[in-house]
Amino acid sequence: MAIDNHNLVDISICIPTHNRASLLKKCLSHLLTFSSVNFEIILGDNASSDNTNEVVSQFSNRFTHFTYHRHDINIGFARNMDSILRLAGGEYIYILSDDDMIFENALVLMKNILDANPTAVSVSGQYLSSEETKIGLNETYEDSQLLLFKQGDFIDLVNNFLVCDGHPFMRRSVFQQYCMYNERSFCLTPLLFKLLSHGDIVYIQKPVFQHFRNTESLTTSMTEHWFIDYVNADIEVALSGIMEHIPPDSTETMRHRMLKIIYLQAARMARLSEDYVVMWHFINRLRAINEIDDEFLTKCEVVFLLQLTINRVHRIAQDTGSNIINYEATPLINKLVEIMKPTVNNIIFKPFNSDHVSIEGQLYLLQSYDNEFISKYRLKNVIAFTDLLKSFRLTNHPIGINTDTSGIKIYFTDKTGTDILNTQSVSFDRLNSKYAD
Repeated sequence: MAIDNHNLVDISICIPTHNRASLLKKCLSHLLTFSSVNFEIILGDNASSDNTNEVVSQFSNRFTHFTYHRHDINIGFARNMDSILRLAGGEYIYILSDDDMIFENALVLMKNILDANPTAVSVSGQYLSSEETKIGLNETYEDSQLLLFKQGDFIDLVNNFLVCDGHPFMRRSVFQQYCMYNERSFCLTPLLFKLLSHGDIVYIQKPVFQHFRNTESLTTSMTEHWFIDYVNADIEVALSGIMEHIPPDSTETMRHRMLKIIYLQAARMARLSEDYVVMWHFINRLRAINEIDDEFLTKCEVVFLLQLTINRVHRIAQDTGSNIINYEATPLINKLVEIMKPTVNNIIFKPFNSDHVSIEGQLYLLQSYDNEFISKYRLKNVIAFTDLLKSFRLTNHPIGINTDTSGIKIYFTDKTGTDILNTQSVSFDRLNSKYAD
């Protein structure tokens, strides 16, 4: 399908899609409610094997300007995005994910901002994340605040790195002359840095679109190794493109500041899925780049250390194929087993006794690692709870462990650690926040 009279449209809304026909249908249905913007749709289908073609047939004639560009093979999301941006003919271009719904008033506002500010090259904003998006939902912007990033002020952009989370509304001429979507990265950070090289960037401190939270959203993969590799690629490619514009000693600092945002977000996603081992992995990566404070680490220990250790015991039992956990019946371990039983399936807990003989396929849970005891009973696959807990420590503040009717409590025994718990940590609040925050 081809578009006639490209020059008659103000905005090219570019929609990449792949095997998400139901989401695409809702996205297009929302765009049909628009009446105050002059736009075209450029749909890039990355060789979908579902009924995407049927959805296109239902909607293509309902829009004044509609282009359906289908690839014969899946060329990856970056090349798909780049191709539809090249096919755009509007004065301004905007990439709209098929699981997002742009607010019509936001498009009007972004167009008006670029119309009134010739030195600005792009506009973006916040977004609403929810499990139920609404067709026809709009937003008002009379009270919205704007952030302005002046051309070449890359440090300011790094200090507000979350601005890079979301597709920019861009001048087509600037993108098609200077920019691209690169393979092997998410491309947004390099794109924003490149745009800032050629003009000002405006950020609306209010949601400009609604995002449908689903199992295929990129954020659900935030803890995966490939996702982190792509993020690192984004950061490194972005910095490599501006090295002649920034002080030589600032590159690593800027990189660490950006990684802090990503690692903290990944830790939060792991916490929300109750995968505390992975959460701890990203907390340690934050420590390694020296982008986290003692207040954050101290709060993490007292709040999550016990659950993390229990999470790790479960994982060891699962990974070693142990369906029986023999435990040392001390007051601490008895309480630990009491906490663990309701949270784990297909595992039998048995108190250890002196007549026991080591059996393959069983896990042994002791309070502390006792070589003499382990040798005496020829035990294998041993976990020492207090030693495992110590291996996850993040600070040097001494801790104590209490057991009572309510469970197990970890606390700091020194005044410094206790006092820190009474101070605020913005990073910890972020880690502990809800998904949509």
